Amino acid sequence: MSVGEIISIGIMCLKLAPAFLLLGIGLRYLFYDADAWNLDKSYEKYFHGRRRKKYRQFTQRVGLVLLIVGLIYTWLVVWPILEGFILEDSK
Repeated sequence: MSVGEIISIGIMCLKLAPAFLLLGIGLRYLFYDADAWNLDKSYEKYFHGRRRKKYRQFTQRVGLVLLIVGLIYTWLVVWPILEGFILEDSK
């Protein structure tokens, strides 16, 4: 394996990592759990939230936005990479 191949694998990993992060965190926030890792403290600190229902809505909305951004990123960046592998293997 040459240095160029190792660098290209590293670049590919850097391109794939945001998709996994955005989709994973987006799904985590979308399915809100009050006892788990969520945005309650951020909502309380920056937006002076007072009710638990608002925490849930805020976290789920952020999760939905992250999920949508992750899906768009996957469609625009990750899918062409995977498509290249699929087409390359079929030849």
